[in-house]
Amino acid sequence: MHLRVLLCGMEGVGKTAVMTAYVEGTPFVSEYMPTLGVDMKIKRLGRNTKVRFWDTSGDKRFNAVTRTYFSDTDIVIFFYDATCLESLYYIEDCYRDLLQSRFLDISTAVVATKIDQGRSVPMHMV
Repeated sequence: MHLRVLLCGMEGVGKTAVMTAYVEGTPFVSEYMPTLGVDMKIKRLGRNTKVRFWDTSGDKRFNAVTRTYFSDTDIVIFFYDATCLESLYYIEDCYRDLLQSRFLDISTAVVATKIDQGRSVPMHMV
């Protein structure tokens, strides 16, 4: 089985850090270079499952590129920074783009990052 997981969120929310720590099994690192366009990593789960993680740039200049990945995606994970309300609004726009793409059989999840730094985004807004 092959799964394709698309990571969406504003620049700097931690998509790359979370993906790298999970896929490579390495300690979490908070310093990363911004993703330009799309980066991809593969994680094997058992003998028969391969998960491809597509890490998209959070830079709005690359939004059109991100939308092209909806067509062949199984899961979209939306990331927001719990200390930055703007990042929540950003993923709302991404979700709207997903709905407008008409690929409605895609599973979605929302992940809050940086919760150890305090929460500026109230839970009732998520």
